[in-house]
Amino acid sequence: NGVAKMNLIEDVMTSFVFGDSKDPHNPSENSVAYVYGKEIGAGVRFSACWTPVEYISKTAALQVLFPHKLVALDVVLEELPPPSYVIIFDASRAHEVLEVAEPFAEDVIHLAFFTTDNPETAEKICHTIHDLEKKTPELVAEAKMVIALKKSNSDPMLTLASLAPLYVSPDLRTGTKEMELWFPPTIDMVEEPNPWAPPPPPPPKYFKDHEDNLYLEEERLCPDGELRVCRKLIRTADGSEVEDAEWEAVVETQQQQQQQHQQQHQQ
Repeated sequence: NGVAKMNLIEDVMTSFVFGDSKDPHNPSENSVAYVYGKEIGAGVRFSACWTPVEYISKTAALQVLFPHKLVALDVVLEELPPPSYVIIFDASRAHEVLEVAEPFAEDVIHLAFFTTDNPETAEKICHTIHDLEKKTPELVAEAKMVIALKKSNSDPMLTLASLAPLYVSPDLRTGTKEMELWFPPTIDMVEEPNPWAPPPPPPPKYFKDHEDNLYLEEERLCPDGELRVCRKLIRTADGSEVEDAEWEAVVETQQQQQQQHQQQHQQ
């Protein structure tokens, strides 16, 4: 029908303002835009309504202009995001930046890694440094670390600014708009991973012997204080699950490691 595809916020907003047509150039006769519009020529009407560009401003206008509609839709209003700065670093400095920022972690609203420092073209890579380090070296070399920092006091922003980032928002008004570009609001609230959380445990390793018995394999601390590769039977060849098996050190593997160590020492 010639109307651009809209997200939920824009769809609801345009329905309220322009009626069923959702068309600012041809609003429905019972719509707010039509009733309060002005005819400036033969068949030409000047719309009395204006809609802001940013999502936050759209929803704020929706709340002020149509509170009864929000009640009818049973919309749960959430707090608007606080004034913020956007700070960008090369992803190669992520360890350094995370260490410096950890004391004021509660002021970090968003943190993610992107392909470039241009919010119009950048694609999100991941949220944590552990996931970033799994990517190709070429991707990591070009990646940017983008932080949205809440304005609680000047110390966190000045501390990160002292690290000579690639970019810092010039003021809070600009920074809040930039945060919305980098981290646009979503309909479903999704909690971002904690950037300072330890890496997830490695996936379990399994071993199947020549009889088709399945073992769980991992390094464990043995009674003699040595760290050794151990295995525990978890399923027999006939498919029966085993729950009470004990861990046993893989003696052959240890012998092979000792032989390799001796060979390296002799060389």
